[in-house]
Amino acid sequence: MSSENVILSCGCRAQSINGNGEPSCPVHSTIPGGVHPIPPPDLEGRMARCDCGKMAKSSLDLAFFQFRGVGSREGDETCKNCRYYKVAHRPEVTNKNNSVCLNFEPIISFELDKYYCGCYGWD
Repeated sequence: MSSENVILSCGCRAQSINGNGEPSCPVHSTIPGGVHPIPPPDLEGRMARCDCGKMAKSSLDLAFFQFRGVGSREGDETCKNCRYYKVAHRPEVTNKNNSVCLNFEPIISFELDKYYCGCYGWD
């Protein structure tokens, strides 16, 4: 199976093939439960930003594209109050970190998706 234009449950476009021949994400492959293909999101009207600030229309053709809209893992797992991930709101973590709020509320959707424009090189 090809990884081309396959979006995964982590929000990323598949960048590789795992040992079973399935589309994979080398960045998020260790997420509990793993990552799996999902139906492509509606990218109409969405924009993506590289870490350097360059913007582009959201597209599965962008390098290292990550969808962060409604229904995305990023939107569902990031707190709108403190911006920490949901896992950081567990009592054993909040007891050690004053920056995490005590009331996790998902951000639902980020305004922008992410991608890499090549600004730092490709090697």
